[in-house]
Amino acid sequence: MAALVTIGVPIYKRLSFLPNVLRSVSEQDYSNLELIVSDNGMNGGQVSTLVKEYYPRPFKIRQNATIETMSTHFNQIINAASGKYFILLCDDDEISSNYVSELVSLLEQNRHASIALARQEIMDEHGTVIRSSGDNLPPLISGPDFVRAAWQTHQYKYEGFATYLARTDQLKTCGGYPEFCKGLSHDDALVLKLCIDNYVALSSQCAFR
Repeated sequence: MAALVTIGVPIYKRLSFLPNVLRSVSEQDYSNLELIVSDNGMNGGQVSTLVKEYYPRPFKIRQNATIETMSTHFNQIINAASGKYFILLCDDDEISSNYVSELVSLLEQNRHASIALARQEIMDEHGTVIRSSGDNLPPLISGPDFVRAAWQTHQYKYEGFATYLARTDQLKTCGGYPEFCKGLSHDDALVLKLCIDNYVALSSQCAFR
């Protein structure tokens, strides 16, 4: 049986993009998924109602009794994950239909890789792609070489690292997202923690938008 993959969708106050996120998850060609939609905005029953309407597969809802910091909330979702692999998919993003299957295949083949990244596309609110990362992605790169390419030379033209496939046990072992006093660079910091002593797998055959 294919490995279980947890997709965690964090929600705050904005709910208008949620149907599209749910659509992109429901269209995955990979069936063994655990969807966790986590409400950190005290939205009552609105989140559950939307998920029931737009997501035809089984799902889990979690809700915080009080609003937590972003890092705390994201780590709560990781700790709730049952899958061998984990993807955090924010409420205004989407993934191509082969995203999960393509990246799981990469990590299954490359046991020394800690994360797998797709091609990145930036889209406007109408879904039109306005720019993208480079297409010439190496299938495997060492952590230090990836750090250099990502933050020094910008070789692959990535604009951020919010969404990728990672091994859930490694996310939990490394402590997840760090808590910074300000700024939103906790996602970059987690990528650094995961990859610096490992490898990164990349694919241009699927997309994170």
